Amino acid sequence: MKYLRLLIIVCACLVGMAPFAAAQYVNPSNPNYGFTLGTCYSPSVGKFISLARTAANLAAYAQNCDGQGNLQPIISGQTVTTAAPGNLRTIVGTVTTSNASYANGGSSIVGVRGAATIPSGTTATTGYVYGTQGKAIIQGTLNGSVLWIAGTMGQLDISAGTLTSGAHLTPMWSDAGATGPSVNCTFCDSLVLTNTTTTTFHSLIFGYSKASYFADLTDISGTFSNANTSTSGTVAGYIKLHLNGADVWLRVYTLGS
Repeated sequence: MKYLRLLIIVCACLVGMAPFAAAQYVNPSNPNYGFTLGTCYSPSVGKFISLARTAANLAAYAQNCDGQGNLQPIISGQTVTTAAPGNLRTIVGTVTTSNASYANGGSSIVGVRGAATIPSGTTATTGYVYGTQGKAIIQGTLNGSVLWIAGTMGQLDISAGTLTSGAHLTPMWSDAGATGPSVNCTFCDSLVLTNTTTTTFHSLIFGYSKASYFADLTDISGTFSNANTSTSGTVAGYIKLHLNGADVWLRVYTLGS
């Protein structure tokens, strides 16, 4: 039995060019049979071309579908033409466990995965490398108290769950992996927050939550915490916080004797 797979490729190679779509039957026993990556404008040949799904065409397809040197093998785009379109997701990846129990060991179940690799033997000196990138582009006017916009959104739905025990349950997880080189990496940070624009943000971190603790920290290296109980020391400065609707100041001391 053959299944119909529809792959829509929107190529913004030329201004004014209409989107093109490729749709062909796919044989489940041989996914490469009869399936095209898509139809896109090729600057090198000056016309629209179709490429078969082969390893040799992957790199060529990425180059042909972008006139500015950007590698974008698959592009999906939609334009919203109504004021209240409802939920709209250009690309959706879903996975559901249907067994009565789940114990997957060290394996993972992922709805969407992005991976960018700098391979062994390559030295990176400039540029940006993202495993996954989310970006919200604001060119219009923001004017609404119930307007929520984020470049990247991590969200939990625990409305029907039974929370008995677990290691961690979180909308967003920053993890450095299982192993790494034994060095003191002065430019490595588990979380980076930057704003180099001329726009002054309200805060670096906003929290609105029920929680037992503001933070739960464990110093496994013994380098960022200290058991010194001395009350001496010099006030080095203050950190301004907004706590329960009021401005407060947190004193920061140099280490006492």
